[in-house]
Amino acid sequence: FPYTTLFRSAYYIAREEKLFLVEDIKLSGLDIVDTLKLHASPTVVLISTKSDDALEDHLMKEAKDASRGDNPG
Repeated sequence: FPYTTLFRSAYYIAREEKLFLVEDIKLSGLDIVDTLKLHASPTVVLISTKSDDALEDHLMKEAKDASRGDNPG
């Protein structure tokens, strides 16, 4: 992202029936998204229609890599 913005998120763990709200984080790159995904291990990621296109592109690339079995890390 070329600018700093606030990243707001939440995730739900079904087997524990718990919803976790993450504090607003000043976001200057996609690394925080990757860190949160690593921690939460989501099966579905929902993003706002107001999200920057770079976020959608990043998530779509990772989804395509995962579906092919590529290891992005």
